[in-house]
Amino acid sequence: MKNETPFEVYLKHRILFVSLAIGAQALAISPFIVGAIGSALTPGCTNEGNCSWVALGWFGMLTIPVGGISSLVLFILGITNRKPEDKTPTLKSSILQRVLWCLIAIALTPVFFVMAVFITGDLSSTAFPLLAFGPACAALTYLIVLSFQNRMIKP
Repeated sequence: MKNETPFEVYLKHRILFVSLAIGAQALAISPFIVGAIGSALTPGCTNEGNCSWVALGWFGMLTIPVGGISSLVLFILGITNRKPEDKTPTLKSSILQRVLWCLIAIALTPVFFVMAVFITGDLSSTAFPLLAFGPACAALTYLIVLSFQNRMIKP
C-alpha cells in the first residue's frame, strides 16, 4: 500500500514469517492427517498390512524434521526482524500487533502441547486439552473477534 508507515510494513513482515512457521508445522504433520482421513473413509482399513492410508504416517519421519526445522527458522526470522526507527502508532499498526501476538500464540501450540504432556503425565488427563490447546483456541477466538471489530471500524 502507498500510505503504510515503516512500522506497519515491519509488522506485516513479522506476520508473514510467523504465518509461514504455522504452515511449516502443518506440513510436518500432514502425512498423519491425510492418513487418518483416508483410513476413516476406507472401510476395513485397520493396519498397515491391509491399508495404504495407514502407511502414510511413515512419511512423518521425513516431514517432521523438515517442517520442524523450517518452522523454527521462520519463527526466529519473524521474531528477530529489525524494528524501524519510525514507530508512530496508528490504528492499523495496533491491529497488526494484536494479530501478530495471536499468531505467535498459535505457532507456539507444539510447545504448549509438550508442556502439557510433562505437567499432566499422560494424554488422557482431563486437564490436558486445556493446557495443550487452550492458548491456541483463545488466540483463534480473539482473531475472529478482531476481524469483526475491524469490519465495524472501517467506514
